[in-house]
Amino acid sequence: PARGKLFGDLTSGFSNKIWNYTLGARTGSGVLQRWNPSTNSGQVLTFTAQIHRLTAVRDKDVLPSDGEQFFMAFLYGGDLRDYYLRDGSEVSLRWQTETAPHSLTLTMLDEEHQSLEKSTDWSLLRRDAIKDENPQITPGHLRTAALRYDFDTRSRREGVPDGWYHTFDAEHSSAAVGSDFDFTRFQVHLRRYLRIHGNSLNARLKFGISTGALPIQRQFFLGGPGTLGGYGLYEFAGAHTALLNVE
Repeated sequence: PARGKLFGDLTSGFSNKIWNYTLGARTGSGVLQRWNPSTNSGQVLTFTAQIHRLTAVRDKDVLPSDGEQFFMAFLYGGDLRDYYLRDGSEVSLRWQTETAPHSLTLTMLDEEHQSLEKSTDWSLLRRDAIKDENPQITPGHLRTAALRYDFDTRSRREGVPDGWYHTFDAEHSSAAVGSDFDFTRFQVHLRRYLRIHGNSLNARLKFGISTGALPIQRQFFLGGPGTLGGYGLYEFAGAHTALLNVE
């Protein structure tokens, strides 16, 4: 809505008894909205601020989808994600075009990160299945500034996606602003979805580089479903990465 909105949620784990929450506010399009009738295009600037306590996963854009993860964990006992705890605040400023595919987001994070222990192996159909343990992360206080550019022309016909989706990310953390970590991290993620007579040809190219010592939860990783089938989950991890998938 033009006046903005408040948002929030409250969740609890049945087994670990951990309560998570999000509480925030977002400005509406009335803050800055410019429309050009000659090109039938416009620009919107929005500001978001929130406090949160969240169960997070690493590098979600190369992991299996939420649906695949739920299917595996809830029904069959497998778990394809590692989890850790984020507790803190976030503010962001986002510029986007309403009818064109561009957006630019500046985000400031101030969070405490903690490891989470596995608390149950329960699943609906395989009661005796044992889930992998959650690996330890690098605990500490993280303060970062991040800049992200998105280019998204995807559309969907007959359930098949078509178009481009690119993201460019830069993130910096420094002890000079009270962070326990000191690093700079860059990531380029290029994706192409091509619809061919009701079928799809999809390709992804991803590069990541960094300077400084990355905490475990900010490392790049490869291996397992979503990145490299046939290799162990998160078998390769480090400060640089290159990934090419064609499907």
